[in-house]
Amino acid sequence: MQIDLDLLFTWGAIVKKYKKNDVVFYEDKWALLYYQILKGST
Repeated sequence: MQIDLDLLFTWGAIVKKYKKNDVVFYEDKWALLYYQILKGST
């Protein structure tokens, strides 16, 4: 389930682009932020 983008931007969300093989976050680490991936592949 994704949160509506307009709602996220209302609360200060920003968009970041990552290159292939960039790490967004690590498994087993505490999440300090909310990440919503708009598109991509594994």
